[in-house]
Amino acid sequence: MSYTANTFVAGEVPTVSIWNELWANDASFNNGTGIGAGAILAASLGLSGSFAGGVTSYANGGSASGTFYYINLGGMKLLWGSGNVATLSGTAPQSATVTVTVTAAGFSTIQNAMSSMTAVASTDSLMTSIDSATTSTVTVRVTSATGSGGSGQFDLFVIGT
Repeated sequence: MSYTANTFVAGEVPTVSIWNELWANDASFNNGTGIGAGAILAASLGLSGSFAGGVTSYANGGSASGTFYYINLGGMKLLWGSGNVATLSGTAPQSATVTVTVTAAGFSTIQNAMSSMTAVASTDSLMTSIDSATTSTVTVRVTSATGSGGSGQFDLFVIGT
């Protein structure tokens, strides 16, 4: 249901139909249908102009490949996504690094970068850590602590300005 505008006169006693419209207006704000498309602007929320496009995705040009996403929320920039790790083979412990190019997000600073292993294609214990994080590249180290290696996918989340 959409929002219905009403006007009132001082001392007026609302009819049942007016009360029903007021209730419907309240319900439409609660579920979002009473808020017109484009009524809430990024500038009204104090968000940067780059928020206007919402979440942007890009194919990682770094060695980890994968798809990553970023958004600028009023100067706080977030980047997240999944990358593929290099296949590790041989006796543990062993490790390899992969890179994620983050220049598309336009970071001026990196406050924190976090990674975790997902979709591991082996029974060995694989883990990730951040080797380095700059405004252009995040290097993720994948380590096999036991067994003879494996492969998988990692998730990355970066916060910056």
